Amino acid sequence: MLVTVTSYREPWQAHMFQARLAAEDIPAVVAHELHVGNAWHLSVALGGVKVQVPEERLEDAYDVARLCAAGEFRALLEAEVGDLDDVRCPNCGAITFHRRRPLPRAALAIAYSLCWGPICPPIGWLCICANCRTRFVPRPCYKTDKWLATAYLIPLFLLALFSALFCLAMIAACPPSASSGECAAGRAAWFERWIPATRQH
Repeated sequence: MLVTVTSYREPWQAHMFQARLAAEDIPAVVAHELHVGNAWHLSVALGGVKVQVPEERLEDAYDVARLCAAGEFRALLEAEVGDLDDVRCPNCGAITFHRRRPLPRAALAIAYSLCWGPICPPIGWLCICANCRTRFVPRPCYKTDKWLATAYLIPLFLLALFSALFCLAMIAACPPSASSGECAAGRAAWFERWIPATRQH
């Protein structure tokens, strides 16, 4: 019987841990990676991508997970591939930090999703050092994130511009002194002029 050792939000993280277990001669499988891959925004609701092992090897898998969390395998990796080029805190040089999405970009992604329909993830990360609590943005991703954020803003700007022009056109077609019948006629004339599908043949 297979039991779950741990779960991750991303499939690649689960596969990395599965590979570590395999290196320790512990058979393991990755479960629900396709569910999360096809509905990534529901990763937490689905329970994440699970790494499962035979029940009799569960304690051994837990030991490996604790060693991974403590960084015990880091020296082996550095000896094999050299400097790992980790993201470090610019203030104290620590490599232990947690990440969250910047609030302005999270709000932008929510607005983009509400306006256009498809669910769009926030862009970029804000890192908070676990040692000195310094907040920083990983430099290798800065320029890419900046361009992607600009690409998000362009459709939102166009949508806002179209909405403003549409409101102005409706106001022009129905001045405050006009009756309800005149307003309806003015709006119908505007639609027939600018939207060919509404023309009566």
